[in-house]
Amino acid sequence: MSGTRRALTVGALALYTAAWILLVLPARALAVPAEQNCADPGQDFRGVPWAQQLLAPERVWPFTRGSGITVAVLSSGVDANHPQLAGRVFPGFDAVAGGGAADSDCLGLGTRVAGVVAARRVDDVGFAGLAPNVTILPVRVIADQHFGSTEVDPTVLARGIAWAAASGAQVIDVAVAVYVDNTAVRAAVADALARGVTVVAAVGDRGDANGRNPTPYPAAYPGVVGVGAIDQQGNRWSGSAHGDYVDLVAPGAEMVTLQRGGGMAVN
Repeated sequence: MSGTRRALTVGALALYTAAWILLVLPARALAVPAEQNCADPGQDFRGVPWAQQLLAPERVWPFTRGSGITVAVLSSGVDANHPQLAGRVFPGFDAVAGGGAADSDCLGLGTRVAGVVAARRVDDVGFAGLAPNVTILPVRVIADQHFGSTEVDPTVLARGIAWAAASGAQVIDVAVAVYVDNTAVRAAVADALARGVTVVAAVGDRGDANGRNPTPYPAAYPGVVGVGAIDQQGNRWSGSAHGDYVDLVAPGAEMVTLQRGGGMAVN
């Protein structure tokens, strides 16, 4: 692939990936009993989800399905054994622990994000990812014990962004937000952009038209593609942050995607 063609392919993939990461905005880790260690596997879903019908990724597939592209997913890890992801998830990095792999996912959030990016097509399943040939580089920035919350330590997030940029990711999908302008996060993002990496970030789920609407990072940093959420009627999802850091909007309510352990989750 020539340099120009590769740049166009990566750019198109990044923008379409940006249009899909919104499922994490309204999503929270599933509430589970204290004695249960991880979120339950998902359920069967045979239809084509509304978001997929709207975005129609099959229109992009004649140009690219993401072959040769690595997308880093910064969330709770990714279940590398899910049938629609198996064989295309690298070991990755556990930024929470500071070492080790992130190709497992107790909370299920990262697997959901990886699903909308890269789930392969299988018979009798209507859902598929936007770029089914990409490779996922999972980076855990949310601790396993954080059921019911997607809070992330800015220091951990910065570590994860820096590792992904240095490890060959062409696209970094930051599926979480922090609400402080952290020096380390800012520096990690700047380094990634300087390396030519496309950084895509959710704008968060704390938007309120009549009250608090804290600025989300890294979405608000220059050069980052910030993505907000819409509902099935095309309106801003009520929790989606709003401001000049929103570069794109995409479906973010009643989303269907993969769940850790197999099957689908509906958020």
